[in-house]
Amino acid sequence: MVRKLLVIGVVCGLSWSGVQALQSQQGPEQDALRRLATQPRDLTAQLDLIRIYLDTNRLADAELLLTKALNQVREQRIIAQQAAMAPEVAGAQPAGSGPVRVGSAIKEPTLIRRVPPAYPQIAQAAKVEGVVIVELLVGVDGTVKSARVLRPLPLLDQAALDAVRQWQFAPTLLNGVPVEVIMTVPVKFPER
Repeated sequence: MVRKLLVIGVVCGLSWSGVQALQSQQGPEQDALRRLATQPRDLTAQLDLIRIYLDTNRLADAELLLTKALNQVREQRIIAQQAAMAPEVAGAQPAGSGPVRVGSAIKEPTLIRRVPPAYPQIAQAAKVEGVVIVELLVGVDGTVKSARVLRPLPLLDQAALDAVRQWQFAPTLLNGVPVEVIMTVPVKFPER
C-alpha cells in the first residue's frame, strides 16, 4: 500500500509528506465508506467523506455526495414541516415516520373518485379562468385529510378546495405498509 502511494506521489509530483497525507486519508475514507455501506442515510458519514474528497481535490465526488446530502436534508425538513401541518392518524403509521412526499421513489396514489369543481357564478361572470394548484395530505385510507392552496386564483380557491377534499385515492403502500402521502394537484377552471 505504501509503495503504491509512493508511486502515485512520484507520478503526481507529491513530496514524501504529500504521500503520507494521502495515506492518512485512506483510513478515514474507508471508515466513512464502511459507515455509509451500513447506513446510507448517515449524514455524519456523508459529511466526513465530503471533507475528505475536498481535501484530496476530488471535487466532482464531493459535489455529487453533497447534492445527495442536501436532498436528504431537504426531504427531512419537508416531512417535518408537513407532520407539523397535519397531525398523524393515531396508530396508522409508525410514530415519527410522518407522511411521505410523492417523488421519485413514491408514486402518486391512484385516484378512485374525483369530484369535479363547481365553477362559481361570480368567477364565470368575471371571466376568471385558470389552474389552482392544491397540496393534499392523503391519509392511510386514501381520503384527503387536509388541503391547502399553493398557487391561488381569486374567486376559485374555495371551489378547488371543496372539490379535492371529496376526492378518494387508493391507499399508498411503502414496504407493504399504508402511509400518508403529500402531493400537489392542479384544479382547472373551467373543466373542458
